[in-house]
Amino acid sequence: FVVFLALGTASACMSQGVDTAVQMLATGRRGTTQALLELCWSMGMAIGPFVGGILSDSFHDISCDSGCALAQSLLIIGGLGMSMRGFCYLMAAAHLRDDLKA
Repeated sequence: FVVFLALGTASACMSQGVDTAVQMLATGRRGTTQALLELCWSMGMAIGPFVGGILSDSFHDISCDSGCALAQSLLIIGGLGMSMRGFCYLMAAAHLRDDLKA
């Protein structure tokens, strides 16, 4: 469990420069770009706990108490979130060279 928490913290540390990079690349569209980033963050903060609660309730049975069910749902939500973040970073990196030339 501690290893997964450390990996979650490490992946969150990698997103510290995203706002700076987006502001640099979005010349002339900084407000729209920042609004889109805030919208995505807000939607994730709204949907994540809701889906986590649904998963936790579905895992809760006699063999798995509430702590076990919550841990399993957080591992699934965290793993999906980190996978989606990694995919988006890879897609952004694939087009970064062309965006910097423009």
